[in-house]
Amino acid sequence: PFYQERDIHAGAVVTDRDCEYCGTEIHPLELDLALNDGEHRRTKVRKSQAIGFVERLTATLIESSPTALRARFFDSVEQPQTNLDASLASYNQEQPYQGSQNMGRRSIDTIVSFLKGG
Repeated sequence: PFYQERDIHAGAVVTDRDCEYCGTEIHPLELDLALNDGEHRRTKVRKSQAIGFVERLTATLIESSPTALRARFFDSVEQPQTNLDASLASYNQEQPYQGSQNMGRRSIDTIVSFLKGG
């Protein structure tokens, strides 16, 4: 929803080299990328390109919704997605982050700056 509301197209998805994201043309990720003109990029072996980002996102999701990532019964299929959407909204729109891309800004501020061309 975050990207759809802003009409942002993710041109590429970066994953590690684990086999859960690799496979044939019929793998769900590959099919989705093909349907949406996306590219699948993989991190280089023994490089920590995304480790800090992924660890921060995982920690944020666990802190903001401790039961979201545990085995739990939901009343509907939509409920886990609703919980995840709320956590991601908080992650993107409320919390400032240090780092080469955000420089102390919230993620949404970095995205808006990019969309404006600056």
